[in-house]
Amino acid sequence: MRCGGNRAIFFLFALVAGLFGDLRGPAAVPKWPGRHDLFMELSPLSSADIAISPVYAIGSIYLAALFIGVIMDIVLFFRVLSQPWSWENMARRIRAGPWRPGDAAWIFVLLILIQLSAGLIHWGGIKLGWFAADAKDTAAALVQGLLFHGIALLIVCWFIRRRNISWNEAFGMGWRNLKPAAGRGLAGYLGIIPIVFFTSFLCQLFLYAAGYPVTLQDVVAVFMEPQSGWSLFFLLLLAVVVAPVVEETLFRGILLPVLMKKTGPGAAVVISSALFALVHQHLPSFAPLFVLAVVLSMLYISSGSLWTPIVLHSVFNGVSICILLLAMT
Repeated sequence: MRCGGNRAIFFLFALVAGLFGDLRGPAAVPKWPGRHDLFMELSPLSSADIAISPVYAIGSIYLAALFIGVIMDIVLFFRVLSQPWSWENMARRIRAGPWRPGDAAWIFVLLILIQLSAGLIHWGGIKLGWFAADAKDTAAALVQGLLFHGIALLIVCWFIRRRNISWNEAFGMGWRNLKPAAGRGLAGYLGIIPIVFFTSFLCQLFLYAAGYPVTLQDVVAVFMEPQSGWSLFFLLLLAVVVAPVVEETLFRGILLPVLMKKTGPGAAVVISSALFALVHQHLPSFAPLFVLAVVLSMLYISSGSLWTPIVLHSVFNGVSICILLLAMT
């Protein structure tokens, strides 16, 4: 009974975290060497209690959050029906941003070249023996992730400096906006949990019925490998801090306003969200990532501050990784 419950909860976590792939229970997940033995020495609990108790604890918390999210979504739905939001007025301030189509085109062309360069650097590093054979995937994630996001941030900073504007003028990212935006981002995370969960569940059922092989995202596979302390630290920094800031700046801060100047708010949200999901290059995650991106765009439009989607994106990544790491123990 315990083993079956553990597998059910683990599968639930995989769905919530974005339905990373065809997980067959704890036995299919590699353990980090040394972690279990150290825990055994420090705890009088049995092996079964050690393996299952944290999973059930975090599962209970997550199910509570899922329930709260459903209640929030229902309340918000009826509130919008009774008091419709003026999306056009809210979108006007985003559309009035300083970004032009030429800026977005140059930025994304440069980023494509950077991504290709990062891949060549990693390939050369393997050929020259810079990366150990058992750390190739981790090295690829760190090299490509840090190089891509770091240079992308520098490019955006250069454009902002060239325009002689501040981050607050460009993205509504004044420090005074951080606290209320953080609250909206956390509330948005609770609201998005049930939507992403059920979208993921339906997507997985459809792919399974169609006979499509459901695989792990590359970044998830990297986190499931044994990691050194420093590698895990930089991977967490990349996923929870760097990636949310850079990706929200590119897709919501720049691409969304540029598309709004050419199309309506609805079409701009759909196009930018679809591109956001596509760049992750993982079909099983496309639908939940698209839904996530739509909510991130709506939060940016409604709040006028990029801090709000950044906080939600960061919390989403952080919680998903914590669930994965806890399930692995």
